[in-house]
Amino acid sequence: MITQLLTMTAQMIIAAHILKLKINYGLIIKIILFFPISLGIVWISKYYISNWIIAMGASIVTSLIIAFAMRIFSVSKIWEIVKSSQHDENNGTKPQISEI
Repeated sequence: MITQLLTMTAQMIIAAHILKLKINYGLIIKIILFFPISLGIVWISKYYISNWIIAMGASIVTSLIIAFAMRIFSVSKIWEIVKSSQHDENNGTKPQISEI
């Protein structure tokens, strides 16, 4: 699990550098924190709920809730990153219609 977490973090940072985006470490920390939480909930539901159908249903619902929460928290941040990278490419100016 720790290896997956470190690999995921490295992939996000490398992708940000390749795409020449400003790295939002707060967003990366949120994603890193949600990952073990979702795995922990799946593990707890798998070993402490005797009926495997209920356990799988609970883990799917939990994963969907966490994914939805991450989307709510991070869509605005991702949009800000994309907008700021567009401004940087155009020397701080908004893109013109002819450039799009």
